[in-house]
Amino acid sequence: MLAGRRAISLVIAALVVTVVFLGIVSASLAMLYTLQGASSEAVKREAERAMEAFFMIYWINGTHVRLVNNHSSVSIYLRYWITSDTSGASVIGPLNPVDYSVEPGQTKVVQAADYPRNPSRVYKVVSERGSVFEVNDPPADPQSIIQYAPVEVAVRPGYTGRLTSFFINTGPEFGGGVVSIQCVHIYYVDGNAYYPCTVWGLTFSPSASVTVPSGGYGAVRVDASIPVMGAGSSLGAYFVRFRLVSSAFTREYVVRVHLGDFSVSAPSPLTVTLNRAACIRSAVVTVSVTGLYTGAIAIRTLNPVPQLNVWSDPNMLQPTALNTPVIYVERIWTGPSGFATNTLTLVFRDGLGVDKTTSLVVVHRGVTAINIPC
Repeated sequence: MLAGRRAISLVIAALVVTVVFLGIVSASLAMLYTLQGASSEAVKREAERAMEAFFMIYWINGTHVRLVNNHSSVSIYLRYWITSDTSGASVIGPLNPVDYSVEPGQTKVVQAADYPRNPSRVYKVVSERGSVFEVNDPPADPQSIIQYAPVEVAVRPGYTGRLTSFFINTGPEFGGGVVSIQCVHIYYVDGNAYYPCTVWGLTFSPSASVTVPSGGYGAVRVDASIPVMGAGSSLGAYFVRFRLVSSAFTREYVVRVHLGDFSVSAPSPLTVTLNRAACIRSAVVTVSVTGLYTGAIAIRTLNPVPQLNVWSDPNMLQPTALNTPVIYVERIWTGPSGFATNTLTLVFRDGLGVDKTTSLVVVHRGVTAINIPC
């Protein structure tokens, strides 16, 4: 009888040990499976992020950036823009996925999420896969003895000023000497047309050739005078090809130029009346943008009148499509007390092309009686 009980106890103990062992094995297998799955997901994520290494983002001016996806099959979707505030703390903001996405082998110019660019700040973007990219200056070949900047500009018809600058270094392939630079042609992409460089009045300073000392450096600045009308003034994208020649090398470089523009409407209303001093009236002006425009417009009065204060809100104006700045006019507390009429010329200037103007007629008098309606 006692032997039977011992046998039953041994069987029960064996079953308990077996169940515990199976539980441990099952938990271990589940853990291994989970770890394997997590490891696989981690490897997959790292592989996807590695494929995003072909992506670049860089400033083309103070307000816009270029997205470049050099991968042949992976799309890039950016989700966050990171910058810093005045205290140095990071500020993270969401990005529009429609604007901040680029297909394989494509490039895109978009407005920066935080502009104008502040040289003292660091700007970064984060992709949906978690990759972080710093928004830098346009890339240059570090192995090249010749670099140039900017490689891409956005201006307007009538622009006069610097187009780009070439910086010439010495190295194993070039020990120094005379380097000459010439413009080959201007290609208008939208019209599929070639123009001679004379249509933009391209000039080189200090001259079209520079003597680079042994172990030293040289620089050539290129200036342009883009016409307001005629050949080379149509809006759109252009490529300007330059050729640099020395006894050691002949190389060609291309600068991309975007011609955009803005227009200014007549004020609404065309005439404002100030019946007494301390009165303020306003008029609205519509500013419309055509093509790729990246400028900032300052608004001022060409012919100020001593009895009138004139200002605009906003000022500076950074239009992206359609903007309606408000022009305010105030009659100050000075004579004469009789009515006077002045036509104010409002000037819209961005430094990227010819100024635009519009006119506002102001009828005013300096009567100080408060009971007179404005």
